[in-house]
Amino acid sequence: MAVTSVLSRHMRPDKLIAYVTNPQKTDDQVLVKGFNCKIETAAKQMQQTKERYGKTDGITIFHAIQAFKPGEVTPELAHEIGAAFVQEHFAGYEVVLATHIDRDHIHNHMAVNSVSFSTGKKYHSTKESYYVDVRGISDRLCAENGLSVIEPRSHGIPYAEYRARKNGQLTLRDMVDRDAEEVLSIALNTGEVYRLMEARGYEIEHRGKYPTFKPQGAKHGFRMKYNGASLTEDDIGALIENDMLSTTAVLFKPREYVPIPFEKPKGFRALVAHWMYILGIIGRGKRTSIQVDPKELKRFEKLKKQEDFLQKYGIDTEEQLNERESEINARIDELTKTRIILNSKKKRQRKLYDALADIEYLSAAPEEYTAEREKLMKSQSLLEGIDTDALNREKTEVYDALVQVNKALREMRSELRIIKAVREEIPRIEERLEEEELSEAFVPYRER
Repeated sequence: MAVTSVLSRHMRPDKLIAYVTNPQKTDDQVLVKGFNCKIETAAKQMQQTKERYGKTDGITIFHAIQAFKPGEVTPELAHEIGAAFVQEHFAGYEVVLATHIDRDHIHNHMAVNSVSFSTGKKYHSTKESYYVDVRGISDRLCAENGLSVIEPRSHGIPYAEYRARKNGQLTLRDMVDRDAEEVLSIALNTGEVYRLMEARGYEIEHRGKYPTFKPQGAKHGFRMKYNGASLTEDDIGALIENDMLSTTAVLFKPREYVPIPFEKPKGFRALVAHWMYILGIIGRGKRTSIQVDPKELKRFEKLKKQEDFLQKYGIDTEEQLNERESEINARIDELTKTRIILNSKKKRQRKLYDALADIEYLSAAPEEYTAEREKLMKSQSLLEGIDTDALNREKTEVYDALVQVNKALREMRSELRIIKAVREEIPRIEERLEEEELSEAFVPYRER
């Protein structure tokens, strides 16, 4: 059995050739062979071919991989099968073949020039032709040499369901809850939660404020829960930091009265605080006897947020409010640019990040799950020669950085909404205060 893949590369051919011919991986280059080129000058010959046909742009080289089942093939037979594959599939191209024996699964690497030296045509393979021209040839050569061949699975349950049953779970929901509980207990930040859930086979979707986790093969995703309550991204972060006592919203409770030195009320902060005093949100002194509209009582939390905002930034005037709005908009622009950079990096590394998750998720897949085993071996081949520990750290850092940027953006946009509410509320409060001051029962805020 051999798993095959053909990867396009935008890199200098000599770098790929140096990697595939590494003496430590190829029995001191005993298992290395050049087709239509010499090993020592292969990169130069490939470049000359491109220049001769005027095709030096775009994809510079292809990296073909043929990985065999552990213990099923000798290095010599693997190299022989690889040579037969090159001669049949890559006829007319300059190719360097190398058989690596440094892993438990022996595998062939082929550095293939993107342009044919005989026709000048660029190598091209579609998803449909792959199964005939690449997979088909490889399977036939394996069968001719007495090796097993991957057969497509036509019966049985999906691997995600198999995994759920193996772990003693009855439903996918149960499996998500079990994995979520385990991940939350070991993750150091939200980015690591996402990385670890991906490594368990979940696709992470962000729709609305609740991230969902979709098991492979499932029709829809599931929210992460804690004590029965669905978790937002902020809730997940708070849980990890052990700061969240409850996942449900906590209604505003008036703070205990703390005497403060007298200061004549002025500006926006005084107006809002004065109105909150009249409504009974703060203070313990006498209030107006005029009946307060019950609808006003529902505005407590919004008013409290406005007061906290004004106090936090010391805003008393329209000019100060405008300055803070400008600062927020500048910060949003900065965060948006940072998010674009992070998303670009995530997109560039997507195949490698997915391969990391596949290796952990599919490592326990039984042999009869041939599609999953094939995907596992492809991922292993893709990460050949890469420091996976460093890549895992990078993935976690990128994911968590995105979490922090998105959190900051939510906070900035929330402040913009508060600023809008303050602009609408101040004239209204001024009008209501004029009405209250006409009452004999009115007690000024400064006398509390």
